[in-house]
Order: sequence, then structure tokens, then C-alpha cells
Amino acid sequence: MKHPLLLFAVVLTLCVSCGSPSSRTKGSISVDIPNAGDFTVLVANPVTEVKDQEQTDNCWCYSALSFLESEAIRKGGLAKEDYPDFSEMYLVSHSLRERAQKYVRLKGYLRLWSGSEPDDVLFHLVPDHGLVPQEVMDGWPRGGERIHEPLYAEVKALADSVMAVKGLTPADWLPTLDSILAAWLGPRPESFEWKGRTWTPAEYRDSFGLNEDEYITFASFLHHPFYTAFPIEVHDNWRSDAVWNLPLDEFVAVLRDALKNGYTATCTADISEPGHDRQQRIFRVDTAPTQESRQTGFDNQSTTDDHAMHVFGLAENTAGEPFFLIKDSYGPGGKGGYAFMSEPYLRAKCLTITLPRCAVPSSILRKLKE
Repeated sequence: MKHPLLLFAVVLTLCVSCGSPSSRTKGSISVDIPNAGDFTVLVANPVTEVKDQEQTDNCWCYSALSFLESEAIRKGGLAKEDYPDFSEMYLVSHSLRERAQKYVRLKGYLRLWSGSEPDDVLFHLVPDHGLVPQEVMDGWPRGGERIHEPLYAEVKALADSVMAVKGLTPADWLPTLDSILAAWLGPRPESFEWKGRTWTPAEYRDSFGLNEDEYITFASFLHHPFYTAFPIEVHDNWRSDAVWNLPLDEFVAVLRDALKNGYTATCTADISEPGHDRQQRIFRVDTAPTQESRQTGFDNQSTTDDHAMHVFGLAENTAGEPFFLIKDSYGPGGKGGYAFMSEPYLRAKCLTITLPRCAVPSSILRKLKE
């Protein structure tokens, strides 16, 4: 994030502008999950329609924008017919452009491919470039399946060719990069017509009251002191954004309490696990994770930064075991729209969460050290 070390007198006053919690559904929810009958949904905060990221590897952007859409609903008290639909590929285009420049400046010592973090959206792309509606930039001018591997290869080939020639400046090669991105994703609009008026991306963003300083990201690891901020060591964190480190029990409690109080959160996690049932859309582990076992998984690379999702509710199974309700980005319905994540799975395999600062108890915020 851009400003992880804000003065906490300021942090606490931000809660005034955070808006009211969303209305919540308790006891039932109309989502298409094959085994929904095996669960009782306790809390389901408002979310927008599920999208399908297909083969773009842009879960980080889909999850973050789903979270911001829920934030817009919460802050504005929006009715369903007014729910926003933000363009992912508008931000993906900006992110690839900035990542390619950093790759060249670092002489190739950066992963220039797919993948980023939700924090890239929340703390860089949206503050710097605003938002546009999906209908303004749907992100697929070529039609057909969204397979972005050739796009990433083309961007990397251009960046590698730039490094092979001495004396080039960004002005020499960014127009070519912009042409590549526009061909794949569509041109990035500087202004657009929407609902009877002309908007800039910044004006459209601001119309929803979205502000980067209202959000905070947490992790839970032993290789940094608790209540301090550190750049989490995963390759998709190419911005070197800092996260705040909490003890595991507090990490889980912050998320659970936020959901109970009408807020939602992004979640980065490892989904390449035997406990991830892709057919039934259930994430679970049979062990009882501890702070130490979580750290071991991160250190030995058995827990990796695979996927980003949107956490929006709470549930329990027929045995009364707690689960988190997940909105994914692999198409509507049971195939990949919604899922249930057990609390042990989250304790073991969820690397970070991002949520509104207002959702975090002041007792936790006061512990965070500059």
C-alpha cells in the first residue's frame, strides 16, 4: 500500500467517513452452489454479479473490484438496480504498462507476466487512474476466449527488446506498448459518456466515495514482529506494498467481526491444496493449524500466493463448524461463482486480507506501530 504508516489519530478519524454497514441476509441466500443445502448461511453481505476471469490470470483485479463494488453499495446504500460494474481490463492495462516500465528500469529483475495483488488495485491503480464502467471498456476487442498468455509474452518481448538497445527512453517505446495493450484490451478512455453526462475516470471513482486511505491489509506471520508493517514476500507483490502483521487469532477475529458488522474483504490464498474440492466448491483442511504450522507452510513453499477472492459472508455446516462465504471469479453458478472456506483452511492458507479500517476494532488499530 502507499501509506502503511499513517498516524493513528488520523486512522481512527477515518471511521467517520466510512459509511454505514450494509444490510445483510441471515439464514438463507440465493446463490447457486451445488451443496448449499449442507450449509446454513449466517451472514451474506451485498455483492455484485459473479464474473468469469477465464484464462486472464487477473484474479487480483477481479477480487479487488468486486470488493470495491461492495464498498460502493455499502457506502451509497445502493439498490440492486444501481449496483456498479467496474471494468477490470481498464486497470489491468494500466498495471501492465507500469509493470513493464519497472521491469526495464530493473534490467529484467522483476517478474513481467500475469499476477499482482488486490493492493495494486486499491492503493495504486484506482487512486492514480480512477475507474470506468464495464460497458465503457469491456476489455476484449478481439472477441472469443480470454486467454492472456500471448499478451504477457508480447509485452515481455517488447520490454526485453528495449533493454537490448542502449539509449532508449520510455518516450521511445511506450507508444508501441500502448498499441499492444489497446489491441488486446481496448483503448483506455480519458473521458467517457455515461448516464447522460461526460465523466473522467477520476470523477466516476469519486462519485462512489471510494478513498484508498479507508482500507488496510493484514497478514499473520512469525518472521516479522506483530503489529508492524512489512512488504510481504510473494512474487506478485511487485509494488512491494506493506501489510500489517497480526497474531493469527486476531487476524481471523478481525475478518469474522467485519463480516458480522456488514463489511467484506479481499483474500489472497493458496488454492492448490488437496482440501480444495473444485467440484463442490469447498475449501477445508483436516488439521488444526497453528501460528507455527502456518509459518512453516509459508517458509517451505507449501503455502503459496495462488489466488485472490472476495469474502462476503459467514456460514456453518450441519456439524456447526464455521465457514466463510467466498465470491470467486470463475463464472456464475456452482462451477466457480461461490464457495465455502472452512476456518481451519483460512487459518492455514489465507495469506492476506484487505478490508475497511472502520471494520477493525480500535483496540487493534492502537496496537499497530509506526
